Amino acid sequence: RWGDKGDCAKFVIIRSDGTFLSYTGGEGSWRLSGNRLVFSGSNGDHAMRVRREGNGTMVITNPDGSIGRSQRC
Repeated sequence: RWGDKGDCAKFVIIRSDGTFLSYTGGEGSWRLSGNRLVFSGSNGDHAMRVRREGNGTMVITNPDGSIGRSQRC
């Protein structure tokens, strides 16, 4: 389970079987190749770059260049 900006109420559960579930009910599959993480669901693919930052935190770079931080919840 991962949240953004310290908020665990808006989460994504990333499962070890390659599937995910969002707090909004969205679900699908995910894949990681190097530092490229792709979520695939009914709304298509959403790709981002990820980088581990410390224990339980990752920095995300979105396609538009915006940067966010997600933490393990």
